[in-house]
Amino acid sequence: MAAAQRVSRKIVHKWKKRFIESGPEGLLDQARPGRPSGIDAEIVNHLLTLTTSRIPHESTHWSVSLMAKYAGSCLI
Repeated sequence: MAAAQRVSRKIVHKWKKRFIESGPEGLLDQARPGRPSGIDAEIVNHLLTLTTSRIPHESTHWSVSLMAKYAGSCLI
């Protein structure tokens, strides 16, 4: 399993323990230490929708500056 997922055996044991203790919910990402995100889920979803459903007419792919232009005031 570890080789197939390209992770260490230790990680697989951690996943197995979480699954036994909490079922499928135990495999979801858990809160991590550090600074909380400054971008709320609504903005993240808006940006993901932009990048997956549109191609900017100025270019063949998204750049940081084009995303800022198209995202507009949702980041302010």
